[in-house]
Amino acid sequence: MTGPRAPRGIDVGGVDRRAFLRVVSAGVAGLCAGGTGPFAAPDAPTPGRADAFRFAVIADAHLSVDPRNDRAEKALLRAVADVNAMDPQPDFVVFGGDLARDGRKDALAFGARILKAVKAPVRMVVGDHDRHLDGGVAWRALFGDDAYAWTHKGVRFVVVNGVRRVGEGASSATRDGAIQGPLHADDRRWAAFEVGEEGRARLAAHLSGVTKETPVVVLSHGPLYKLHRGWNLWTEDAETVQAILAPFDRVTVVHAHAHQPLAHRIGRIDFHGMLATAFPLPRPPEGVPPLTFPIDRPNPFNPADGCGIGWVRIAADGTADVTHAWWNREPTTVTGRRMRSGGVEDPPPRARRSSY
Repeated sequence: MTGPRAPRGIDVGGVDRRAFLRVVSAGVAGLCAGGTGPFAAPDAPTPGRADAFRFAVIADAHLSVDPRNDRAEKALLRAVADVNAMDPQPDFVVFGGDLARDGRKDALAFGARILKAVKAPVRMVVGDHDRHLDGGVAWRALFGDDAYAWTHKGVRFVVVNGVRRVGEGASSATRDGAIQGPLHADDRRWAAFEVGEEGRARLAAHLSGVTKETPVVVLSHGPLYKLHRGWNLWTEDAETVQAILAPFDRVTVVHAHAHQPLAHRIGRIDFHGMLATAFPLPRPPEGVPPLTFPIDRPNPFNPADGCGIGWVRIAADGTADVTHAWWNREPTTVTGRRMRSGGVEDPPPRARRSSY
């Protein structure tokens, strides 16, 4: 099966915002309430051999509703156009979290309206910025549960809320700057995520009865490993989460939040960080996973450089090849063979400019 053709020359930077939104629903009520609608993800835990398929990934839109700051909005519109132009179409699209910059209900609703234009079904992952104001109340009202699972063509998919703050109470909201972007997270009281006891229990329950031969894909906004605590690229209970996943032969974790491609392998678990649509971020000063490939630094005079979408191809044996579809560069694919060989096989192209 050949890879999907990368969309070329798609740029909706000059799109009329009102004209675009006329093609999507004017309202957002009932988008996912009760697990129905375009963002639904039914639970059907049936183990079995995978059929090869692809899904697309859009992440880190960081929308606001301020008309003076429409760059992020145009970038998300471009991502939707890119996904809708993929040939063949992906089986579904994962939105990897941080739909809204500050968790405001109107920004989340605006993002939901844009995502309704995606042709394929959309599966939502909650991000830390989506929970900024109310602990995720508005996000759940729009999109439903923030931890769920389903089985697709023999692969078990599990979505986890990987962005609870360490020490966050069960009913507490995070407010007043407690959640900021990685470059503003040097306050170590707030510089770590966790899945938490309840989240780990739900992850285990979603995998209960699934055979160890069944391929597993975990979707999280946070990385589910320990990268750099000072920029909140860190999952405090990572080892415990990984222990739940360790019994399975093929596990792929797809995460966002770092705004850059990352590649990591722990035991039999492959971790892939995905591109953002809103803006890129620099490499952290420590903890970059060793399988991560060098990349060209973004052009500071081009706000789209260093951004894009991605897709994941799941082979019949459950192995994942992950493609980062840069908007201003050729796509880069990190193969499952590269991951299993510890980086020896299928090396990606070298960076032409020093890494950012």
